[in-house]
Amino acid sequence: MKKFLLCLALCMASIAPTQCRAAETTTQKSYQTIMLYYTSSCPYCHEVTDYLHSIQKTVPMKNLNGDAEGQDELKKAGGQVSVPALVVDGKAMYGSDAINAWIKQHQNELAAE
Repeated sequence: MKKFLLCLALCMASIAPTQCRAAETTTQKSYQTIMLYYTSSCPYCHEVTDYLHSIQKTVPMKNLNGDAEGQDELKKAGGQVSVPALVVDGKAMYGSDAINAWIKQHQNELAAE
């Protein structure tokens, strides 16, 4: 019986690293670039940033208050300057509900705070 348990333990030890490596590969990013556009006075922007904080994640962010270049970037990506906006690989999504849903779906890919 002791030999059986020892053999079982050795078999389990040899399987575990493979499973760990498989789990690591599933957290690779499904995107190349990401930017969250916001303004400090926007309550919907605060919903997004508060959600990110609650899950202890972060994304690159650009405050559009007085940033004409940032506003031009957003207009080029999505056709409008409206915040909050999340631009992922050049495609814009608008509104806190849509953005938070995307974040929830991809939270394992996002950087920790």
